[in-house]
Amino acid sequence: MIKAVCFDLDGTLVDSEWLYLAGNVHAAQQMGYLLTCEDFLPLVGISDAQFQSQLNRLIDPGQQAEFAQLTQDFVDARIDRPESLAQPGADALLRALKLQQIKLALVTTSTAEYTHHMLQNTHWSDVFDVVITREQGRTKPAPDLYLQAMSQLNLPKAHILAVEDSPVGVRSAKAAGLTCVQVQDLAPRSHLADELIDNLFELEKMIHA
Repeated sequence: MIKAVCFDLDGTLVDSEWLYLAGNVHAAQQMGYLLTCEDFLPLVGISDAQFQSQLNRLIDPGQQAEFAQLTQDFVDARIDRPESLAQPGADALLRALKLQQIKLALVTTSTAEYTHHMLQNTHWSDVFDVVITREQGRTKPAPDLYLQAMSQLNLPKAHILAVEDSPVGVRSAKAAGLTCVQVQDLAPRSHLADELIDNLFELEKMIHA
């Protein structure tokens, strides 16, 4: 029986991957680079080291601080629109699980500041029992963040389900010994996922099957 669910944030619960892709393209074009979404798509859902390696191929390392700031400015100008942030079915799913007394954890490689901002904008600040961010251990695909969540949930891993959208996230959850469902977004499907679903509407049915 599932007694807790650990959710990834970006791409899983919130539709932020497209927003960052658009921000990347905007920043690159502002700086004179002729790049498109297709150029930045391989950067979605990968580890920090892989991201840096890919970014070095696209943006001169000496200009990456400016690129990052322009991207973040683009995102910040659009992120305060809660109706456009949540993935379809996310809000109803979280609140239904909460009513069923299933514990909820958020396990993300995003910063605490960004995560707090997202939770405020989606009105989910009161939803999660546990929130784990990148400051609390090695980032995915290392298992550290999931192990932190499991410790705070204080439940056997057999009763905890992880929900991710990327192969890197799936690897992290599996390395922590958890059953993991991958919901399809922009990242490739993972052969390590225990289940693959197309959207969050399918998840509640799976939990109670």
